[in-house]
Amino acid sequence: YTHFAVQAVDSGGDRGPRSLAVYLPDIPQEVTAPKIVSVTPSVGYPGSKISFSASVTGTSPVNFEWDFGGLGEPATSTLANPDVTLGTSGSYEVGLTVSNVKGEHELKFDFSTWHSPVADVYASVDKGNPPLVVEFDASGSVSKGNAIVAYEWDFDGDGLYDLIVLGNPKTNYVYETDGWMYPTLRILDDKGQTAEATAEININAMPVVVLEAGPLEGTSPLSVSFDASQSFDPDGEGLSFSWDFNGDGVYDAFTGAVSEAQYLYSLPGDFEVTVKATDDFGASGTASVTVVVSGWRFMTLDSAGIVGEYPSLADISGFPAVSYFKMSDGTLRYIVATEKKGRSWAPPVVVDPSGFAGTFTSLESVAARPAISYWNFQTDDLMFVRALDPVGGAWGAPQTVQSEGSVGTFNRLIIASGKPGVLYKDDTRDQIRFIRALDAEGQSWGSPAAIAPTGSASGSPSITVAAGHPAVSYYDGIDGGLKFVRALNPEGTSWGTPKMIDAFFGSGTYSSMTTINDKPAIAYFDEWNDDLKFVMSFNPLGDDWYPPIIIDSVGDVGFFPSLAVFNGKPAIAYQDRGNSKLKFAGASDSSGFNWDAPETLDHGPNTGFQVSFKVIGGVPCIAYYDGRNLALRFAAWY
Repeated sequence: YTHFAVQAVDSGGDRGPRSLAVYLPDIPQEVTAPKIVSVTPSVGYPGSKISFSASVTGTSPVNFEWDFGGLGEPATSTLANPDVTLGTSGSYEVGLTVSNVKGEHELKFDFSTWHSPVADVYASVDKGNPPLVVEFDASGSVSKGNAIVAYEWDFDGDGLYDLIVLGNPKTNYVYETDGWMYPTLRILDDKGQTAEATAEININAMPVVVLEAGPLEGTSPLSVSFDASQSFDPDGEGLSFSWDFNGDGVYDAFTGAVSEAQYLYSLPGDFEVTVKATDDFGASGTASVTVVVSGWRFMTLDSAGIVGEYPSLADISGFPAVSYFKMSDGTLRYIVATEKKGRSWAPPVVVDPSGFAGTFTSLESVAARPAISYWNFQTDDLMFVRALDPVGGAWGAPQTVQSEGSVGTFNRLIIASGKPGVLYKDDTRDQIRFIRALDAEGQSWGSPAAIAPTGSASGSPSITVAAGHPAVSYYDGIDGGLKFVRALNPEGTSWGTPKMIDAFFGSGTYSSMTTINDKPAIAYFDEWNDDLKFVMSFNPLGDDWYPPIIIDSVGDVGFFPSLAVFNGKPAIAYQDRGNSKLKFAGASDSSGFNWDAPETLDHGPNTGFQVSFKVIGGVPCIAYYDGRNLALRFAAWY
């Protein structure tokens, strides 16, 4: 029996009287016969010890009788969960009988013993440089008495299988990155058994290359030291070094284990220097630095036919540009750089295709667009044309500025008081004249003004703006010397009295004028002595002048002089006529009293004709005709 009673307890812990007890008789439990629901396991590996377990219903206690059918030791057992050491492989019938006071239940089931599969992986290489192709072969894997149905591959050993192949034990993989790799193979047989095997592959680490160099900039000839001693190999192997000093992709020197080198750059250029460090296993790494060697650099801009005469160089929107003549077809042409130092150029543009235009060209920026004055040698007319865009990709229709007689040779285009003006030779009247447009774009033109008396002006005149007024230098064919004259107004419609600057006979046949510190200065050719000369005014008006200075007198020099200001000092590009070479001379002071020794830029022969020299964006640039190759050439110092 089971009895129950109630007793009350208040919040203070005091207890009341207990109630009367209630008695309930115990109900006998119903006894049921046992029944086997399931038995595990049903498979095992020969030689292994397994534990059998059965799920049984019914009232306890229950008795167990196992008959293992010869699959191992012991042969029988009365334990609920017996351990059995399995014998040889095969299929066996196992019996289990359970019983209690109500009855018994028997179950027979099949038990199979199989050999454990053994995975085996072979890698074609165990070390190499990336990208490394490795062939894997799992043909050595076995599952005795069973068939292997699938091969799973984890190539990088991260625990995730990258590939499953049915039936074929071979595959390959490309390792792109360095490091130790642990590729793992997992096989699956037709009994659902699996086994794994792992290989080791060392993907050789690329050397880490560090390159230091100095100086990285300088003027040719420039000696540069290179140091790659901070380079190392992550695998701890030794390194050997190869050097490409000029960036052509060919390694010029091999220094073995020596990590330092030195190289002398005799020519200017931008050189990407690369050192390649190679480890003992052949893996290589590289590092590069750029060495900028300043100096004169040369390139051919146009060489299709007989082309490049009468070049005129100008600053167009910050880029070097050149107008020039192509004799092969008689066309006026234009070309503009696509890089501000003139490293690269756009294709040439035909400006006037008439077949008779383009000699004595002069290029200038007019109202923010390139414009050209030139001579039509069939009609003997002075012409003018302006681009339709700021860079000169397309051009308007050429227009005639002057056509009265033979006019337009030796023309020079400038901006005078905000409007384009042209200095030119009137061969019919044997005069040099100046004409200025009536508008800023040069769409209409005024009347020409004679600058010098008839018959006196010859040679190659030059024009600049001095103290706000146009000013001209020229050779006086009657008096036989260099003269200077300045307009009386900013428009250049009225001119003063020419002043003799150098009375030596033959001086000034070719002149080039600019302003230096607001004072007019002239570079010119002394044809009697075959010398290059320079002279500068005391004041911006050109009223009085310093004595001329001989810049170069070695041989027949000073032809086609072109004067500009570079780094605040006068500089002249010109031709050595006796040797047909392009030469350059720069002053060592801002007034041009002292000059450095002239240097030869382009050796020719038969080059340096019709020189046009400008400083654009701080870079001295020269356009000239190469008579040897019949081509337009360009030189720049950077």
